[in-house]
Amino acid sequence: MTECKLTVVGARGVGKSALTIQLTQSHFVDEYHPTVEDSHRKQVVIDGETCLPGILDTVGQEEYSAMRAQHMRTREGFLCLPSTTPSLSRTRSFEDIRQYREQIEWVKESDDMPRVLLGNKCDLATCSVECRQAQDLARSYGVLYMETSAKKCQGVEDAFYKLEFKSRQHKASKLSPPARRGRPGLPELQVPALLTEAQATGVEEAQAGKMQGRKEVPPPEPSQPRWMCLEDNVSLRTRETSRC
Repeated sequence: MTECKLTVVGARGVGKSALTIQLTQSHFVDEYHPTVEDSHRKQVVIDGETCLPGILDTVGQEEYSAMRAQHMRTREGFLCLPSTTPSLSRTRSFEDIRQYREQIEWVKESDDMPRVLLGNKCDLATCSVECRQAQDLARSYGVLYMETSAKKCQGVEDAFYKLEFKSRQHKASKLSPPARRGRPGLPELQVPALLTEAQATGVEEAQAGKMQGRKEVPPPEPSQPRWMCLEDNVSLRTRETSRC
């Protein structure tokens, strides 16, 4: 069984608890009760594999930022909920999402952590403009955007399961061995490829054919040593003197 630790972040009142309870307990919480830290679990099967995601419902108040950062250290995926209703300040809510993003990257020391940005409460008639702007925000961050409704249980499971799947992919990529690379600034070492037996045989036959096509040139005759020339001259002079 695979365990995955997920976290839901967002300002208070955006529907974090309602979304989490709808997933884990299959009912909608109509009343808002501020929470500090609530942990939920639900066993699911994703792509034929049994998973047990642990979902942490975080507090939205700024005074609990240090506690939230402490829990983020062990988390593997993040659901980010901006405000999509006029009752909450959209500008302030998007600023909160930016701060959560920076906090996640600072705590995890990574900018590629699995994240999904949710346009929650998409069942409300006033949500269309806010959801469109939330989608633009997700595109600027390079993260997945989805729309959900805890009240109608719309897209809730899909959002959590996609985040869980992205978390497993991210974990697998970190466990795989890195590709071998040369040191920066140095050229790659070119290692000659080893020839197979058939290739080596072909090379030997080609070299033998070249040797057979060559004409054998006899070695040059050695020139007469200089001392032999001197000896001949002395003998010739001796014979001429004896004749006289």
